[in-house]
Amino acid sequence: MSVLAQKNILIGVSGGIAAYKTPLLIRQLTKLNSNVKVVMTPSSKDFVTPLTLSTVSKNDVFSEFTTQKKIIILHGIIMLSLLSGLIFLL
Repeated sequence: MSVLAQKNILIGVSGGIAAYKTPLLIRQLTKLNSNVKVVMTPSSKDFVTPLTLSTVSKNDVFSEFTTQKKIIILHGIIMLSLLSGLIFLL
């Protein structure tokens, strides 16, 4: 049994070259039975799509930050960070 089994993990993806490796990281974490949530910046979509990350994480991806929903989305991200046992920023 892994130390990461049954952990809540939040991954923040930015617009850097490391975003290409994010699906592989998420796939490995989900194989260890971790619950992975993903937050993406708009520029990260140039490297990997939200659909790809949603598919491998088996969870919705936070990637749209419109002004109408901004407060609700930011509140959700803050709650995700508080509930996560581990946070990766790529």
